Amino acid sequence: MVEACLLVASQVLVLDQGIEILARGLLPVLSERPLVPGLGLVWQTADPGRNPSSGLLTVWIAVSVIVIIGLATVVSRTGPRFTAIQALAMGLILGGSASHLVDLLHWGDVVATLHLTTPAVEAFTGIARLAQWSGLGLLLVAAVGRRRAVS
Repeated sequence: MVEACLLVASQVLVLDQGIEILARGLLPVLSERPLVPGLGLVWQTADPGRNPSSGLLTVWIAVSVIVIIGLATVVSRTGPRFTAIQALAMGLILGGSASHLVDLLHWGDVVATLHLTTPAVEAFTGIARLAQWSGLGLLLVAAVGRRRAVS
């Protein structure tokens, strides 16, 4: 299951960074191109010219590195015992975290590439963030399912 987890993580990383390259090539900063109703491609970052040596950025990079090391340690030690859902979840979270680290190192901020709009929600997000939240949701489902199976 370790290989499956790493495969998912690498796919999230490549997909998120690929969409960022596409958006950056097609769009100026803070502009949008509709893809389908309710979903637009954007290129948005808080400040693309921000000084990457700021103290807060350094803290976020350090936290990202610690999270990635922690996730990689969990995967390497307990990955062989993962269920398929746990491997998918950890891969999604690890890939999203790695892509955010790449954004922080390259842009000084996490880049949003998708604009989701529904009657109830409007959100600027990206594949990495969606992967992280999906992974957390899957871990919750796996934990609840495991608890019910034990009861």
